[in-house]
Amino acid sequence: GLDSMTILLGEPPYKVSEAYGVTTVPTLFLIDGKHTIVKTCVGFSKDDFIEIAAKLARRADVEIPDIFEGAGDIPATKPGGSLSSGG
Repeated sequence: GLDSMTILLGEPPYKVSEAYGVTTVPTLFLIDGKHTIVKTCVGFSKDDFIEIAAKLARRADVEIPDIFEGAGDIPATKPGGSLSSGG
């Protein structure tokens, strides 16, 4: 199963985002136990979110969830917004 999952949220002045080269939100990184980025999702991609959910579920040895269940008509993609440090 999963031992832990860390979620990092960028806050001004966005040092973590700059360290990872993030310029668009949302940006998701799936990082393995060896600290290697195994999946990157820039902007919103329904297929990428489903893939990440499936990888996490397999890793935790649980049923793959329908992460968009009851959410209505979700588009396949949405453009992300620009990340600015405001400086």
